[in-house]
Amino acid sequence: IWIEANPKIYENLKDNLTKYKLQKAFCRLMLDEENKEYLFNISNNDGASSSIYNFADINNEKMFSGRKFNMEDKIKIKSTSLDNFFEKEKIDPKNFNHWIIDIQGSELKFLNGAKKSLKYCNSLIAEVSTKEIYKGGATWDEVQKFLNQQGFVAISLPERVHTDILFLRK
Repeated sequence: IWIEANPKIYENLKDNLTKYKLQKAFCRLMLDEENKEYLFNISNNDGASSSIYNFADINNEKMFSGRKFNMEDKIKIKSTSLDNFFEKEKIDPKNFNHWIIDIQGSELKFLNGAKKSLKYCNSLIAEVSTKEIYKGGATWDEVQKFLNQQGFVAISLPERVHTDILFLRK
């Protein structure tokens, strides 16, 4: 399953998955609360960096090869948690033992809403930031601490400010 919060990106994702019969896309904002309305910030890089958080006051041009990111629009979206999503959609979390989390600073909110399902996960890749890229968003230290408490260990340390890290269950 693929889950995308940004409705425009979701439509493209759904179209791209039509030839893969065993894969399905859902348009949901996955966090830790049910039915809470958020202003979802749409980024200027085709929406790829969209988030419930605004960009932090950093020089992101320096970090991202001269590219200047900003939020150019906002839409209202209601949240759900992964645990509730699995229950409502009648999806068995036992069938998903590897996760990829790329949710623009919302990693801790997502993981807190996935605690029941996380016990079936054996490995996950999380996009992490060693600095605050999103105002109020999760950082590497916070994500690593949470996942360590849930029985996961990172197999490497971040070598860049914003990167993917593989975590394995101990």
